[in-house]
Amino acid sequence: MRGEVEAGLRTAIEAFVTLARLTPVLSNTLDRLYTVRASPCMMSAESALMHASRCQEQLNTWLAEVPLSLRRPGAMINNYQAALAYYGIAVSIQRAVFACVGGTTHYDRERELHLYREVFSLLESLLQEELTGLWLSYCKANLGIIGSFFIVALLSSTDDQVYSARYDILRQYCQFLGRLDGRYAFGGLPKLRFNLLLQRLPQQRIASGRSISDREGG
Repeated sequence: MRGEVEAGLRTAIEAFVTLARLTPVLSNTLDRLYTVRASPCMMSAESALMHASRCQEQLNTWLAEVPLSLRRPGAMINNYQAALAYYGIAVSIQRAVFACVGGTTHYDRERELHLYREVFSLLESLLQEELTGLWLSYCKANLGIIGSFFIVALLSSTDDQVYSARYDILRQYCQFLGRLDGRYAFGGLPKLRFNLLLQRLPQQRIASGRSISDREGG
């Protein structure tokens, strides 16, 4: 029994250290893409893609160094915090790219869809677990970051088909948050926030020149 407890403790410590090693990755992403002097809205497409690529490379390096015991989120306490933090940064990189080149030939729409699939797979996996002690602040913050990108992408859609697809993605995300709220306390606030936003958004793209209030008024 003592050996099992010690093994579990070692894995928890390993998970915490792995999460802490994301700090310089996040710092680099913010410095390159989210400061007054370094905003994707002020960059050329080539510059934004270069900075995003370097941030993604650093994130990929972190992922490659994750211990095998934490490679797939399981029942250990810190695995999902690290996974959600990873996707919080990945989405932040994607959001910066989207702000600069979204809707152009420079934008990789397939990368966006792949990110959605990975996030949903993670949430589905989390819902299959019986976990205790998850750090609420980490989970809530990254769920908010991920959902905010879904909103930005949706509202920036210039094509009816893309808008509908992104609306469905946001709807699915809200459903996941509802299911999480039934299992974990950290799902409550993100669920409330994004469901309220979803209720205000039309299921079909509004024609240019019309506002949401115009549509609601007929």
